[in-house]
Amino acid sequence: KYPGGALGLSYSLTRKQFSFVSSNYFSSPYYAGLRKGALNLYELVRYQFTNSSNIFFLYSGSINKPQFVVDDSSSFLLYQVNNNFTTHQLETGYGRTVNGYTFTLAPNYNYQLYALPGIMEYEAYRTKLNIAKLYSKHALNFTIDYGIGKIIDTDRSFHSTRLLLNYRTGPFYIDGMASINPSNVYDVIMARDNDRFRNYS
Repeated sequence: KYPGGALGLSYSLTRKQFSFVSSNYFSSPYYAGLRKGALNLYELVRYQFTNSSNIFFLYSGSINKPQFVVDDSSSFLLYQVNNNFTTHQLETGYGRTVNGYTFTLAPNYNYQLYALPGIMEYEAYRTKLNIAKLYSKHALNFTIDYGIGKIIDTDRSFHSTRLLLNYRTGPFYIDGMASINPSNVYDVIMARDNDRFRNYS
């Protein structure tokens, strides 16, 4: 009565200075696997100016509408739970390697919708700066992500900053994160009654 299925499609193409990567996944709402009711899209186009510089355009999106049915012989009803989450991201960026350090600057636009309970829509204009360095036995990766977010259909907007640091040597690594003010819809929900949202790990 509730059939389900899933399908994935990935494709990549490289032609001289151009490259294209596509990774997509679809599953029906009642699919028996973990990723049910999902449509995930990832499309990346990159142009390589030289061995040390490139520009890219990225679209990624996720629409999740899973449904669950519980058949309890002691109950008179089959009930369904609908959890709706949608996100879209458009990003473009420029990357350049100088003296072994790779710098990537990427402005982007994000839209997120979260439902159950209620509906909240969030959008943000953000810019990321990533600095990466690979040594013979060490690797360092640092990202600063700053932007202005807004809850749609309200006058509530805010500035937010995320800092990410990763250091790796051999089999050992250290990750660090600091977030000041909400940078996504989940943070917004957590910070509804908190004007000084902070998150560290």
